[in-house]
Amino acid sequence: MTRSLGRGLALALALIATAASAVQQYGPVRPGDSLWKIAGQVYAGTGLSREQVMLALLRANPAAFSSRCNLFGVLHVGTMLELPPAQQVAAVDAEQARRLVERQRQAWVEHRRTGRPLVCEQEAAPEPETEAAPAETGPPALGQAPAPPAATPQPSVEAGAAEVPSAASTEPVPAPEPQAIAPPLLPTEPTTETAAPSAAPAAPLPVPPPLFPQGEAEAVPLPPGPRAPGWVIMALVLGLIAASLVRWEMRAPVPDLKRPAAAMLQAAARLPERASLLLAPGRLGLYQLLLLSALAGFLGALVTILFHEGIRGLEWLFSGQSEGVVAMAERLAPWQRLLLPAAGGLVAGLILQQLGALLRGRTTTDYIEAVAVGDGWISARHSLVKAGSSLVTVGSGGSIGREGAMVQLAAMVASALGRLGRFPRDRLRLLVAAGAAAGLAAAYHAPIAATLFIAEIVLGSIALEHIGPLIIAAVISSATVHEIFGYAPVYEIPTFRLVSDWELGLYLLLGIIAGHVAPGFLHLLERARELFGKLPRLMALRMALGGLLVGAISVYEPQVWGNGYSVVNSVLHSPWAWQALLTVLVLKMLATAATHGSGAVGGAFTPTLFVGAMVGALFGTAAHVLLPDGMASPSAYAVVGMGAMLAGATHAPLMSILMVFELTMDYQIVLPLMLAVITAHYTARGYAGVRPMYADSLLPQQTPA
Repeated sequence: MTRSLGRGLALALALIATAASAVQQYGPVRPGDSLWKIAGQVYAGTGLSREQVMLALLRANPAAFSSRCNLFGVLHVGTMLELPPAQQVAAVDAEQARRLVERQRQAWVEHRRTGRPLVCEQEAAPEPETEAAPAETGPPALGQAPAPPAATPQPSVEAGAAEVPSAASTEPVPAPEPQAIAPPLLPTEPTTETAAPSAAPAAPLPVPPPLFPQGEAEAVPLPPGPRAPGWVIMALVLGLIAASLVRWEMRAPVPDLKRPAAAMLQAAARLPERASLLLAPGRLGLYQLLLLSALAGFLGALVTILFHEGIRGLEWLFSGQSEGVVAMAERLAPWQRLLLPAAGGLVAGLILQQLGALLRGRTTTDYIEAVAVGDGWISARHSLVKAGSSLVTVGSGGSIGREGAMVQLAAMVASALGRLGRFPRDRLRLLVAAGAAAGLAAAYHAPIAATLFIAEIVLGSIALEHIGPLIIAAVISSATVHEIFGYAPVYEIPTFRLVSDWELGLYLLLGIIAGHVAPGFLHLLERARELFGKLPRLMALRMALGGLLVGAISVYEPQVWGNGYSVVNSVLHSPWAWQALLTVLVLKMLATAATHGSGAVGGAFTPTLFVGAMVGALFGTAAHVLLPDGMASPSAYAVVGMGAMLAGATHAPLMSILMVFELTMDYQIVLPLMLAVITAHYTARGYAGVRPMYADSLLPQQTPA
């Protein structure tokens, strides 16, 4: 009996240990994950501060970071993070962890500013406590038992146990604070979280609040009703359709009221004729358009995925990793950062120059031109050549957006589907517009904004007969990329919070500033195209020169490579010094002008969002210096700055508002965002000599004689 009891106890302990070990890992780390976000998830409700958790994760997983002793380095995608026990996390108290994180932040900023290697400092171990900690004066954390008096020895509590307040308790249970997805990495105010002593057991799990207020009875769910057979349901549906057709026919004037039976027979005789209206040529063409729009959305999502994976393949080929071009640039030696963009520009130029010269036939590849002033015909061969050139440019560090090629490929697929379906000119143009909306929705996970972008800028109309196919294609494309294949959004936006109403005046001022910066940025891109246009007409040499300029800038600041997704996410999640923000902003604008002006294939949509984020973060940092209290974090101004800059550059305020709103999915941002976007739009329109983005594609192109 005793032996059986011992075996059962050992088996139970083994099962408990197996279950406990199964949850001691997090991962794999996905693109868009941040250390702050992970730290808030894995130890939620334990009373441990995020600084404690981040330091513990760094100590337990040094190989998962680009810097083994600084948590501000790059977190490698695809790694599994080992989660240390709560006692080990609490070995460093909250205040000491906050000081250590601040020192690491200062060391990282100094490393980025000077280029000197990081010096790992040995973390001081916590001193053993000889006296019991004084009792907490404030209310206990949610889910934790209140601490006993100092003179009373604290009883031992099993791990995972929690003291649940009884129903007769008169004190209300505090509701948990909403978990911020990605707040700033270092809050400006001291944290109020306190860690348990190092010798204490792991903090208990949080107690969920009651679903209903006190005194309100919980609704009892009703059982599902009986299910009818399928053939009965189909018969009822067909009967309803037939009844609706008969009733519609009976609304017509009855020829002879004295013979209702004859009238009913005449109506029944005309039922096939009325039902055939559903299959009339006009309706059949509409259904075919909607069906092909859905197919264009799915296929457009697939080609954007192929392009994205092609960029990751080039990153792995060049550096042995696929964590992004900025992480690749930081791993390379300075001479490699200098030469790789130049070599990529040369190869991309040769692809356009040599392969493009071998192709014959139509050369139209711009989807905006094909929809706005063309007939919807997009050359598939020339589009593939340009996509290959863009792939090499972006993969080798060119400072340009990848969304241009993605949207172009999706529009090309839609054009091919329309030509196979022998669509007329107007319907083919609408199908190509739907394909472009699918590509943009796949790139940014923003189907509403993608629809409004194509309708507002390309079609110039938001009528339902025009916007319906766009909505179908955008929704299916976004769902395919982000729901079926699991790609994370490119921007991990933190939770937005409007601290006070007077902050709206600051957002108004931010919109004015962005409205002045946007025309300057567009003018810089136009001047770069003019300067490169004066060089000899050898596209490969021009693009190599543009890549060389980007490489020269990246020797000092490697974060100018690529489209800037990782840099924007870093600014949104951790505070940057204003010197670093200004440096990256100016150098990124110059690098983008060099790449764009040299003739590289790519988009300026993402660089515009980059510039807006930097301008907003700079403004928020300066505002915090002048008004340190009662303000949102600089990351909030960075998010609003993205929308304001986009509106000033594209002259599409409605699309800009919806784009940023879909990125955040936070209603609190709507008021300041609308104010800043409209202000930036009207400010930028005052610059008469600067054309908005995509204006060239909306004009008829002259064919050379």
